[in-house]
Amino acid sequence: RELRIEKCPWEFYIQDTSYWAKENVRNTFISIVQAYNSKISTIDLSSMPSTFCSQASVKRSAAMEYLQRNCLENFSQLTKTFKKQNLPLREVKVEVIEQLLSGLIRPDQIVEKIQGWGIRQKDTVLLINPHMDDAFLAMMHLLGEMAPHCNISVWYTSLGYTAVYSDYIFGLLSVAAKLPRSQIKKLKPTVKETLLKELLKESSNKRYIPHLNYEVLPYMSSREKSLRAKILLIDLNQRHTLSSKAYRLLKDKVKTPKDITLLRKLLTEVEERKLPGGQDLDIMRFLKTSVRFMEAASGLMSCGIPYKNINWPLDVSFYGSLGRPLAIKEEDIAKIKKVIISERPRMVIFNGEGFPDFSSHSNTEIGTYIALYDLLKKRALKDDVILMQWAGVWDRIGLDEAQISVILTDEELESFSNTFNFFYPSQAPYAPVLNASSPQPQSFAQDVIDNARKSGQELSALLNVPQYIKNILQLGGGILHYKVLRLKDPQTKTRFLKKKETIERARLSIDMSSNEALMGPPPYTKDLRQLPSSLIQGAFSLGAIREGEKKLFGWGNSFEVSSQDMRNIITDFQEEMHKGLQGKKGSLAMIPTFVSYPTGKEKGTYLALDLGGTNFRVLMVSLAGRGKKPKVVIEKYALKATEGERSKGINYDYTRGSASKLFRALARYIKMFCEQHKKRIRYLQYKKPLRLGFTFSFSIEMKALNKA
Repeated sequence: RELRIEKCPWEFYIQDTSYWAKENVRNTFISIVQAYNSKISTIDLSSMPSTFCSQASVKRSAAMEYLQRNCLENFSQLTKTFKKQNLPLREVKVEVIEQLLSGLIRPDQIVEKIQGWGIRQKDTVLLINPHMDDAFLAMMHLLGEMAPHCNISVWYTSLGYTAVYSDYIFGLLSVAAKLPRSQIKKLKPTVKETLLKELLKESSNKRYIPHLNYEVLPYMSSREKSLRAKILLIDLNQRHTLSSKAYRLLKDKVKTPKDITLLRKLLTEVEERKLPGGQDLDIMRFLKTSVRFMEAASGLMSCGIPYKNINWPLDVSFYGSLGRPLAIKEEDIAKIKKVIISERPRMVIFNGEGFPDFSSHSNTEIGTYIALYDLLKKRALKDDVILMQWAGVWDRIGLDEAQISVILTDEELESFSNTFNFFYPSQAPYAPVLNASSPQPQSFAQDVIDNARKSGQELSALLNVPQYIKNILQLGGGILHYKVLRLKDPQTKTRFLKKKETIERARLSIDMSSNEALMGPPPYTKDLRQLPSSLIQGAFSLGAIREGEKKLFGWGNSFEVSSQDMRNIITDFQEEMHKGLQGKKGSLAMIPTFVSYPTGKEKGTYLALDLGGTNFRVLMVSLAGRGKKPKVVIEKYALKATEGERSKGINYDYTRGSASKLFRALARYIKMFCEQHKKRIRYLQYKKPLRLGFTFSFSIEMKALNKA
């Protein structure tokens, strides 16, 4: 039984006068009619409050009296609003019925609708989705119609790897390991789009999977399995360009069937040792994300969206752990803003379930609202942007909030289910994350179909719909509702303020009560050091284990640096130095030097002094020129007493106190050095005056090259 608070919210709290704007009056009126199980045309508000209270499924008590009081007050406010706005009930009914009927469209009428909203040919329509199957589930029937008319760009906030079974990855790697080496060698990023287009041709092959069988690969054609395995290999070898982390070591290293077999064996061994609730190795998370992206790309390409417009997920901070999640952070909202600014959309489509749980769906909706409105306030976005919201799997847009209602036939719904199950095999035929309201396991597509049919039944109960719509719904069709509003509309600001208030009020408490805060990060497998050393070494050489994970396999291995590793480190270091010199954001702060580079031709003998925070070094360097290796003599002198000296009562610290005290100590150390090495000095024909260079690790105010 549905919670009464969902069906009759006006009984639980009294709305203030600011609530009763025209849009909210309409929405409240529709929800009241729905709860009363009546048609809009025949509803009588005068007897409704008492009828509701007598039918309420709670015992006569203080709680019952509270509900009755709230109900009567809100009905009174609604009636006053009708009178204040000069809205006779008969006219309200007519207006609501006209609005609902005008929002009813077939999929092929969506282009006419968006043109009416001012969306011109090839304007950018931006989709921001929580997961990589959401856009397809919520919008497949509309995207196919919109793609030829608009420039549709698709983005995702979450990587989505928690919803992929490891066995599916192992199966694809087994297929990949059987590919000839010559084919693997040809798998470059430039052929990925071609392979995805080939995968589209396979969609006509229907899979027939036995009931409650979660194994998908055995029911795929050999060609489909081969195509999916090849695309996975391309991503695997280009992980450094797709992921936000540095994976330079893996680039183009998985080149042979032997490499793939080794990788599969490693991941299988790790999976067998994984603790309950434990996390995968990073490369397994990447492979699962790659599978999700492959599915999204092929599914959306089947709707006519170009591959170049389908973007890798943003990798937000709130995704990753199952169970109680984390709230969206400012840096996540900044990523969404960056996408919006780069795309300059005329229309933004995102989820609108209004979930309060701070999961990926909840955080994405909140973050998109905040990003949009912040950009509007800073005038980085025009106020005529159209916003469209959907609710897909676990919820649906209510009729009271819908501006667009898309009518789908039973054949279209069944075709949608078959199409989803083909393009998203890791999520089908049964969803990895179950819907609690479903009596048995079913696919996400079936959840959408069930919601569509419920919405169709609700509409039929409220309206005397045209006969052709009535026929569609009676034959098993359904309706998908969508919210539509403009960024400049007053209700947009209201929603934004409510979302921002929600996140600011709840962020700290949500993060403090998250799984990670209460129990720490999900555990890694603990006994990976027991794996065969040849397997671990092979995985290291493939770059399949990132630096932070090497300790899981034994500390000793993490200190092994190959020649290629060193070259990569040098390259990275040089790139960071160049960024610093160009004023770009990087890990090294750099300033230019105006001292010329040494040529290698320099000759002569010099003293060099190095003043640090703890020690003072004196060096004698003899340069032979012609690029020959210099001869160096070095002595180190303490500027502070050591613990051993202090224990014997000897205590000094030349780094504190007057400059004269420090420089007297330095002069004394130089004298000691010259006396200690006077024979060598004579041998090297070192002549007075003593020429020396002085370097130190302290800030100075520099007047000239030799003056500071």
